[in-house]
Amino acid sequence: MNGIKNRRKTNRVAYLWLAIPMLVVAVFCVYPAISAIIRSFMEWTPSKSKWIWLKNYKDLFQDKLFFSAFKNMSILLVFNIITGNVMTLFLAELLFNLRWKKTEKVFRYLFLLPALVPGMVNVLLWKNVILSSSEEGLVNIILSWFGKPAQGWYFDKSNVILSLILTSFPWWGKFSYLLRWVTSDTSIGLRGFGNRGNYTA
Repeated sequence: MNGIKNRRKTNRVAYLWLAIPMLVVAVFCVYPAISAIIRSFMEWTPSKSKWIWLKNYKDLFQDKLFFSAFKNMSILLVFNIITGNVMTLFLAELLFNLRWKKTEKVFRYLFLLPALVPGMVNVLLWKNVILSSSEEGLVNIILSWFGKPAQGWYFDKSNVILSLILTSFPWWGKFSYLLRWVTSDTSIGLRGFGNRGNYTA
């Protein structure tokens, strides 16, 4: 009986700890999403609102800027999905096949460091230093060595997609890499797949 009571008490504590993050997710993620969908069918202001049903969507699909933005986002989405997985697998495979295991560990930690840097720091570094639209920008300085004019990069319609793609360099998924890095020495990682062939041989 005492074992059952202790188990029930443990379960209550576990459910309590689970309820806290679920409540946070519900308040800050689920509710805003549902609220946005409902309000998309309304002409909404903080003081008053009225139902206009599909009018907002009709206006949206008649806006040429929407289709331009949708095309750009689709390009970036497909590029990030492909490179985020391909480059991560390629990097993990290279590290896995290094002959010197001490060197492998050094490179694993070196590639882990950028994952610890906040994304905003990376964006500001590219926007204000590397691809700065001023003549003092790093890439613009290199272009000037070859007699090329300075580019607007993020502020130039012809270069903005390229600029956003370069901002995500070296195009590997940080969290995907972390997952493969953590599991690389386990039975579910790359090393586990390599050893699995020995089990079946």
